[in-house]
Amino acid sequence: MEKKAPERKVQLRDGDVFYVYDKRINKCIKEGCGGIVKYGLTLKVNMPNGDTLNTYECNKCHMKYTAYPNYVRLTETKWLTIYNQDEVNARDRKRAADAAKQASREKKKAHARRHAAQSQNRVKTTDKKKEHRPYQNSKHGNGMKNKLRSKYAKSHGHGKGSDQ
Repeated sequence: MEKKAPERKVQLRDGDVFYVYDKRINKCIKEGCGGIVKYGLTLKVNMPNGDTLNTYECNKCHMKYTAYPNYVRLTETKWLTIYNQDEVNARDRKRAADAAKQASREKKKAHARRHAAQSQNRVKTTDKKKEHRPYQNSKHGNGMKNKLRSKYAKSHGHGKGSDQ
């Protein structure tokens, strides 16, 4: 059976301060605190709109630590007091820029795929046209058609050597 860290569900309080991290931090980052972040107990903070934020807590100042992906999953972050707000905003801007670049790449790939499919369709229709015109690629351009015309002309007295 898999061992799982214990969880405790708590409500968001007015005095809660959050630190959003990229990598885990063992010592509390608040100046003068010197506490240790307890990763053994997961606090599930219930937000007013129903979202849940997985956090860990400093054992002295009780500042809550959460990973950036958990923070991103929240639909509304206006209730949070974030200790490193500037860093989080910078990460949000970078993430939005990366998402825009990725969307642009996907759009270019889709356009290239569509263009390739259209050019394949053009080749197929050109091949079909060639199949329906058997005399098109003859030695003298439309030579076979000319032979047929001259035969018709001769049989009706319009060709070379007819005395009219």
